[in-house]
Amino acid sequence: LARAPSPQEALEELQAVLGEGGVLVVTVPALERALHSQGAAPEHRFTRSSLAQLLSEVGLCVVLLSTAGNSMSATGYLLGMGAEDISPDDEELPDGSRDLRYYGVHAVAQKPPCTLQT
Repeated sequence: LARAPSPQEALEELQAVLGEGGVLVVTVPALERALHSQGAAPEHRFTRSSLAQLLSEVGLCVVLLSTAGNSMSATGYLLGMGAEDISPDDEELPDGSRDLRYYGVHAVAQKPPCTLQT
């Protein structure tokens, strides 16, 4: 979805091939800097609400939304830091989280009839 010319059209195609009650699991970038230096930066980034809205617009029931990363990963990105700028010693945060190198959004969505619960 991050590199699709139209994320909505891509999701519409995925929704069309899912059977009734089928489940789609998606992970998309919210922020990540390392890919920029490798020339593979995504075209689209997402927030929890924008991904939920997109999934709903194509007729999927959002069952679960979560994020990976933390405020330090987002701050580092906004300051122009890349994953290569963060040493393994810097990865442990006071809250115990360790995922500094990537900030992404994960979703589980279901094609109706929606029987899964969070």
